[in-house]
Amino acid sequence: MKKIIFSIASFLVAATTVFYLSSFKGSEVKDSPGGQYVMVEIYEVPSFPSKGVHIHWGNKRTEFIAFKDFKLENIDDNGDIILEAINKISAQGYELDKTCSGLADSGMITKLFFRKK
Repeated sequence: MKKIIFSIASFLVAATTVFYLSSFKGSEVKDSPGGQYVMVEIYEVPSFPSKGVHIHWGNKRTEFIAFKDFKLENIDDNGDIILEAINKISAQGYELDKTCSGLADSGMITKLFFRKK
């Protein structure tokens, strides 16, 4: 009798496990050519030679958009460069997931992490 109860319980556990695992398969995020995440680094450091927006799509595919000189008349243009990069990523089906930033060498470095919707 104990063997029958054990066999039935084992079968129910196995069937339930298979059911739950197969139900999660439909909600998986399919990787885009670049991957599920995109990282954006914004270097607002005047002394850094590559100051600007660096977009890392994954699979060794990156883009760089240089800032104009850090002068008062270029503040709006540099802001537009950042917004255009964010809008470009958003238009490709990514949404902002995490951000972090910090001061470095009289400037700011910001990292934005986007996740595929």
